[in-house]
Amino acid sequence: MELTGWAELDYLSARQGLEAKGLLKRGRGRGGSIQLTDKGRKTYIALAKGLFGNGANEVNKANEANAAHGLPAAKPKGLSAGAASEPQANWPKATSRSAEKAQATQPPKTNGRPVTAKQKLEATLWDIANALRGKMSADDFRDYILGFIFYKYLSEKMELYADEILHPDGITYDEIKPGTPNREAYLNAVRDLSVDKLGYFLEPEELFKHMVPKEDDEDGEAPFILDKLTKVLNHISESTQGHESEDDFANLFEDLDLTSSKLGKSEADKNAVIVRVLRTLATVDFELNDPTHDVLGDAYEYLIAQFASGAGKKAGEFYTPQEVSTVLARIVTTGKKRLKNV
Repeated sequence: MELTGWAELDYLSARQGLEAKGLLKRGRGRGGSIQLTDKGRKTYIALAKGLFGNGANEVNKANEANAAHGLPAAKPKGLSAGAASEPQANWPKATSRSAEKAQATQPPKTNGRPVTAKQKLEATLWDIANALRGKMSADDFRDYILGFIFYKYLSEKMELYADEILHPDGITYDEIKPGTPNREAYLNAVRDLSVDKLGYFLEPEELFKHMVPKEDDEDGEAPFILDKLTKVLNHISESTQGHESEDDFANLFEDLDLTSSKLGKSEADKNAVIVRVLRTLATVDFELNDPTHDVLGDAYEYLIAQFASGAGKKAGEFYTPQEVSTVLARIVTTGKKRLKNV
């Protein structure tokens, strides 16, 4: 697993898939070592030959493609067009189960490469998970993290759309504060259009960014926000009542129990945990103005992968990482020119 640079879930999913295809088998060592079967070696060689041809230039292309998919580099020796000699590949070395587990609790790695926006996102989400880890099971804090992510997304989507509506009037949604002239007229207009277009409505002061305390109080504690936050989450669902989106938003945040003892013993403890989560999540930019970036999708996929990994086979049954799907697709379509069915 260390050679591939994959997370434990990716490695285990790929391993199970390849074992099911008869391409991998258990090794002779202890701790869950593995090795390629004869079929696996032939399939790997076929990938190098059939997809990229023979020769030094083609081998380099094969290595580049393998690196992009996290596969080990093949280093054929003495291959030329029509050569029958077998590439001497650097097959993955056996790894122990204990070594795999040791990596399961580590944060996302960059392997010395520049940190990408996606890696920054994953690191931020990891920090949020750490704020809840140990207080509750993965299934429980999954609901909190995903719920708050969706609340932030709805808030940013709401503000972006409201700003478009108000642009002709030369005012932004965030500027419509209590006491603003014609505030109710503005809000009523935005409410009608938003519920029709987005399916829900949030007032300016209910947006995620205004729920996150900027500073602690004089005693070093975060301002208490649980009651206000609960009302805001309920209001999102209430704003859809009587509209087509009512069923879609019904009980949307019912799993976000801000009174749960799992968050802490005292109200102050619970509040501190939620504030920490919101403050960390506030650093994530969903980049809604850029349609080429699916930050929300990346966040959900990363978290689902982590939860599936922590929950073992049962949860892993419904999730297959993109990288693993790519590898399996390449293997099962080797030598085939036409795909009849999936």
